[in-house]
Amino acid sequence: MNKPRKPLLIGYDAWIGADALKHDTALYSEVIEFVEGISWGALAEICNNLKGTPCTISEKYTVGRSNLVRQIRFIDDQIWVARLRLPRKDGKPASQVEDSIISCAESLTFLRKRTQVPAPEVYHYDPSSNNPVGAPYILMKYVHGTLAKRLQKARGCRKYMFGTPKEDANFRKQLASIQVGLATHKWERIGRPRLHENGGFSIGSLETDLNFATATQYYDHLTKNALWGGASEAPADSQDTMILIPALFKTLIARWSTHSGPYGLVHTGLGAHNVLVNEKFEVLALIDPKGLMTAPIEVQAQLPHRVGMRMKPPGCIAGSPKEEETMRVTMQRVKAHRKMLKEADEEYTTTRNSMIGMPLWRAMLSPAAILVQGMVEYGHFGEEVDKRWLVTLSNMVRQAQWLAPSITRSFPIHYAFDDSEDEEG
Repeated sequence: MNKPRKPLLIGYDAWIGADALKHDTALYSEVIEFVEGISWGALAEICNNLKGTPCTISEKYTVGRSNLVRQIRFIDDQIWVARLRLPRKDGKPASQVEDSIISCAESLTFLRKRTQVPAPEVYHYDPSSNNPVGAPYILMKYVHGTLAKRLQKARGCRKYMFGTPKEDANFRKQLASIQVGLATHKWERIGRPRLHENGGFSIGSLETDLNFATATQYYDHLTKNALWGGASEAPADSQDTMILIPALFKTLIARWSTHSGPYGLVHTGLGAHNVLVNEKFEVLALIDPKGLMTAPIEVQAQLPHRVGMRMKPPGCIAGSPKEEETMRVTMQRVKAHRKMLKEADEEYTTTRNSMIGMPLWRAMLSPAAILVQGMVEYGHFGEEVDKRWLVTLSNMVRQAQWLAPSITRSFPIHYAFDDSEDEEG
């Protein structure tokens, strides 16, 4: 006899606190200690003062890798959440935590005020670890949704499938629309939008802001940090690979990146892990805007994360029938995403005149975009992946000796697409 299916719980209804963690882990103990150390009374008083009405703080909470979230309910039935930053154990300075809190709050505000990307309203934030509450926090409007990756698991979906085929296609179409919509907002500099006291936004308004006038400056900064990390932090047996990859990237990106601005917005971490959805995988809000910035077109055109579109480096050969099938299915998703980008681009260019330069669907998986993909994966997916990228980059250097930067359609290390598939008639 089949067991009755558990009801599908969304948003707050699915929160189970630290029980979502394995009890024998250090993180579980740290979360329990963190909850006990927070002055919830001080937080409730701050909320009361901000809204002018009494509130209660929920017993239930949800926890992720960096944040703990608790619901705040007012007597007029309005609901907020407090997102509190968990203590860092990596030894990095508190100033980085403070900057990430400010960046998150300002980026969410920008998304709400200046774009069509759904994002929760921010009411207040305090980036200090020494505030009366006891941790950095952001107060924002509650959105009744669940992370797409968690709902995928709760519904028992196949890997990288988000609901039914129709729901999956609609979810992916929404991600493509977010990508293109962000890209229509352009600035002359590379960096993240900063909020002014007058309510406006700009890039590079403060001397302390990390921003760049050109793509060359941006990539020089990127490779300098990568080279330093490879030389100082990588194990001795992998240092050569960790140093050669950014060194080759710097040489190649100077040849293949031709974007000179203006620079569109991109969310470099967009994916199934940071969008809230309803039970049908319809996107309700982007909740973690870390990585929102203006960037060269090849950065804007990177594929969303955790949706089954991470391809092998160009030139890789499948080592088994299973791997070959995985590569084939992945390429199908990528081609479908490219078509969705094109459709979204056509919708935006019909309603606005802000699409300047190459559209994302054309920039996607160009030689420059391939190079950026390699740097995105660099150091994050294991030594074997890094070695594959080293082979790809080395081959690109050999080909670059005789190819002009303008020739991309016949580039040997280019992912093959037939544009005729995307043309009507």
